[in-house]
Amino acid sequence: MPIVIFSASKTIHLLHLLSFLSLVMSQSPENMPFHCSHLPNNTASAKFTSNLQRLFQTLSEVAGKDAYNKTTEGRYPDKVYGLYLCRGDVNNESCGECVDLATDTIQKDCDGTKEAVIWSDKCMVRYSDRSLSPNSETWPSNCSTHRENSTEPETLRKTVAKSLKEVIAMATLNNESKYATHVVNFSSKHKLYSLVQCIPELSTEDCRACLTSAATSILRCYQDKKGARFLNPSCNIRFELYPFFTSNPPPAAGPNEERAISREAQLLELGEIQIGSHYSYILREEKQVESKEFPLFPFDLTVEATQHFSDENKLGEGGFGPVYKGVLADGQEIAVKRLSRTSGQGLEEFMNEVTVIAKLQHKNLVRLLGCCLRGNELLLIYEYMPNKSLDFLLFDSTRNGQLDWERRVGIINGIARGLLYLHEDSRLKIIHRDLKASNILLDHDMNPKISDFGMARIFRGNQNEANTNRVVGT
Repeated sequence: MPIVIFSASKTIHLLHLLSFLSLVMSQSPENMPFHCSHLPNNTASAKFTSNLQRLFQTLSEVAGKDAYNKTTEGRYPDKVYGLYLCRGDVNNESCGECVDLATDTIQKDCDGTKEAVIWSDKCMVRYSDRSLSPNSETWPSNCSTHRENSTEPETLRKTVAKSLKEVIAMATLNNESKYATHVVNFSSKHKLYSLVQCIPELSTEDCRACLTSAATSILRCYQDKKGARFLNPSCNIRFELYPFFTSNPPPAAGPNEERAISREAQLLELGEIQIGSHYSYILREEKQVESKEFPLFPFDLTVEATQHFSDENKLGEGGFGPVYKGVLADGQEIAVKRLSRTSGQGLEEFMNEVTVIAKLQHKNLVRLLGCCLRGNELLLIYEYMPNKSLDFLLFDSTRNGQLDWERRVGIINGIARGLLYLHEDSRLKIIHRDLKASNILLDHDMNPKISDFGMARIFRGNQNEANTNRVVGT
């Protein structure tokens, strides 16, 4: 996603989407996978349902003219937001027919709900009681596969991976439609047909990130079948061993375009590095490849690791925002700190700050593994501290017995060593300005680690004093 200034309303929208408490996932008779939300106390009113019907009528009328449309109907609190997207090779007549069928199906299968999405072979239709974000949304998602297994699974696996890198590069390179197809020889008798598409309003960076994530997912879920498709609200990917799309051959690319496509595909191939002990992940942007000192996590990885930021995984909440426990695919535990919508910290200032702090290495400083920047989402990923914070033990009469005198002295000395490093031994002088028991985390062996540098002040060179115009921290 693009880096933008954070908006409270946008954050609320994404939080709401990620907090689906119950999902109905099914398959309609017309082979249309769909998701309906069932949030408690959020049943569609009669007015909302009436607005939804009018919205569907509008979408149906427009679908015969345009491949994509986004519109609204009604007023708050019964306002409905909706959109449809038809496949890039589908003509207007087929687009209209697909949207008609999709809206009829979703009205029946998701009756009474205030948010749903349905995917057909040729179109997607979505509605909600909240504004639909122009940024990439990768959940809910659906992966479906061909019934038959490939007779050449190893060859297919390599061919699909290479083809997807190339078609993603095509879709995100000077392509306003965010749509591309690709055909490559698979064997002497068969060709591999691949198709990718993003919602047109996505930025190039958003589209690339969404498709890269979808490619990772489809390669994981297709299980050596002859074909598969992966769907989410912002993009989709499909590959088959038969021509499932119709399109005229694109004009031959010039030398500059060929080099650019090759560079984009190479970027996707090179974008894999190690984080933590074993887990590797796909990077999303060129600058992330260049910044190996401070890895950037894919947003989908943090969502999956924290189980969609579930309340069960919530560790606590500070001035910056809530903190969640997460578990990566290799079992490594992480702590994910999520920017609060009320935080006033600037993005540029934040990036400069965390990049500097990420380079600080000391056994008594909590280790910052990386961050995630996705539209209105900003996340910090730390090593997980199983014994929580010092205040959790210190101010609880039933737990403070764990802190005998020897252990307390060890914690005090560890904090002092961490501060000495920040003040004297690191290449920059760092004044924490918010040192308190809740910002001292304890590892497996009860060793203290200073955390939360959101209010830290950096002193440069021989500087030993500074002015401030506000009181902060402790």
